Amino acid sequence: MAAEAAFAATTTATRKAALFAAQTSAARNLYPQNKYNAGESPDYAKSVGWPVPCPAPLPVRFCDKRIVAYYGTRFRRKMGALGEFPKDEMLMRLKGEVAKWQAADPCTPVQAGAFI
Repeated sequence: MAAEAAFAATTTATRKAALFAAQTSAARNLYPQNKYNAGESPDYAKSVGWPVPCPAPLPVRFCDKRIVAYYGTRFRRKMGALGEFPKDEMLMRLKGEVAKWQAADPCTPVQAGAFI
């Protein structure tokens, strides 16, 4: 009796799964398949004015340079090199680092900086 109940449950579950799969497959065949999600169609984007006309971006200033910089705050020694040394000494050290990088790779210009 238990085997028959298990068989009936399995059979019912199998029938329900097959019916669901058939309905889902039939529903898929009724509607055309979209390549885009809602709002992603290029035609729709053009119809609502996308991309928005705007001026060309400004040229990037540092894209072809190596940036060597010290960072920190003048008031905290633990926050970086800017607070660790007096201004003149920090600038001298930064120029020394820039010279080392320039000597290591002469093909790439080096830009010095300090970020506060």
